[in-house]
Amino acid sequence: HDAPSGVKYYYNTLSKESTYERPAGFVPPDPPSGRAARPDGPAGAAVRWKEYADRATGRKYYSDGTRTVWDRPPGPVEGSSAADAADQPSSFAPNGGGAAPSASSPAGAGASSRRTSTTTYATKEEGAAAFKALLASRSVPPSMKWAEVARTCSGDPAWNALSTAGERKQALAEYRTRRTNEEREARRQRAQREKEDFFALLQEAEGSRDVAQHQTYHQVAEGSLAKDRRFYQVEDAAVREEWYYDFMEERRKKEERVRRVAKKMARDGFLELLRGRADVHFHSTWSSFISSIDPSVTQDPRFVAVGTDSDRQKYFLDYTSELKSAEDERRRLQRETVRRAEKAQRDDYRALLRSLAHDGKVTTISRWRHAEEHVVRDPRHDAVRDQDEDAPREIFEDFVEDLRDAYRRDKLFLTRVLGTQGAQQAAAGATFEEFRAAVAAAAEAEGRAEECGEVLGREPVGTARLFYDELVLRASAASFSFDKFVPGRRDMVGAAVDDSEDEGEIVEDGEV
Repeated sequence: HDAPSGVKYYYNTLSKESTYERPAGFVPPDPPSGRAARPDGPAGAAVRWKEYADRATGRKYYSDGTRTVWDRPPGPVEGSSAADAADQPSSFAPNGGGAAPSASSPAGAGASSRRTSTTTYATKEEGAAAFKALLASRSVPPSMKWAEVARTCSGDPAWNALSTAGERKQALAEYRTRRTNEEREARRQRAQREKEDFFALLQEAEGSRDVAQHQTYHQVAEGSLAKDRRFYQVEDAAVREEWYYDFMEERRKKEERVRRVAKKMARDGFLELLRGRADVHFHSTWSSFISSIDPSVTQDPRFVAVGTDSDRQKYFLDYTSELKSAEDERRRLQRETVRRAEKAQRDDYRALLRSLAHDGKVTTISRWRHAEEHVVRDPRHDAVRDQDEDAPREIFEDFVEDLRDAYRRDKLFLTRVLGTQGAQQAAAGATFEEFRAAVAAAAEAEGRAEECGEVLGREPVGTARLFYDELVLRASAASFSFDKFVPGRRDMVGAAVDDSEDEGEIVEDGEV
């Protein structure tokens, strides 16, 4: 592009940057077709005529920046903006009645020299780029005020690349932001390089013992380090002091990490020594261990690596504590295994009782002294007895009690469904299947069929069958008066169905 001053500059439409120096790899664009060339200019230069109005007379005239004519020239003519018309000097208009002055006339020459506000940029962005390039070429700092910027740069033709003061101030603000960021980044990189050089100097001094662990900054600053370029290139003494103590802190942390690693390695070696000894158990004590070892152990590198006896004793106690925890866990797992095995044996024993109940050998009125003969011959009884001598009897009693509870609940349900009289009538002269059908029908009528199904299908002892047998037994004994039996003795039917008799009753020999 050509600046208003006539100096060529280059504008990158992608990066929005402009420069007066020809970029590497620049390829000039092909000249656009369809434009006439200036007859007196370089070959191929396009004529750009613009229309203006004389402010004195209002008469229109035309100018291509070099020549001024009253008559409209052939070819395309661009209309001028209000800003262009305001900036166009009145002396730029042609002189005389209508004859066009020549390019060498004073009017034409004066017009060319005074026409500084007419833009020659294709877009506003190109103009802003040229304006920013002007600021950069004058090394305008971000802190410079607007008035100082105007005094410094307004004499340059590129100042008019933007037509208004608002556009120039906006471009200046963008230029300031970019320059501020660039300067900040440059300072950061410079400080980083200075810090790296300063740390490298301290590391070299550390190797030569010029920097000791407890030396202060002022002691180091008065020594030979202050003569090194890397020391005084950090101009701020406070920054140098801060960096010095940062370096010493990193050095201290590094040495602490080295000590921790060495101590851990010594501890691991000592524990390895203890694991290799069969005489160290979870109940071992430090005193017994020390008194039992021979001199070869104390000369072992793994023993010597632990510097003090207090550390060795601490590691020994840690090791025996780990052994104790491992032993406790082993015993817990063993107890859990035994508990699961015992539970499985008890479940097998309960399965034996259910099978006996299903066969009618265990009922709601069964006693242990009567049922024992059926279970003692089964190995499942022996497995439970090995756990506890009283376990078989206790499990049996709990099992029978569960049967009694189920019978009480089911008997109450059947009595409520059939009624007392209805139950006796349903059982009188009927088979058990007929009795079941009567119960199901009565429960269906009351909307309790689901509960009735559970009662009639009760396992392993059919409580409905027990209730039916009780009703049949009572019906067969209806001709007897139960109240006339021998005082103090229960009726036969009550003895068959009552579950409240003491389980530990002693029966005398010969008692019926």
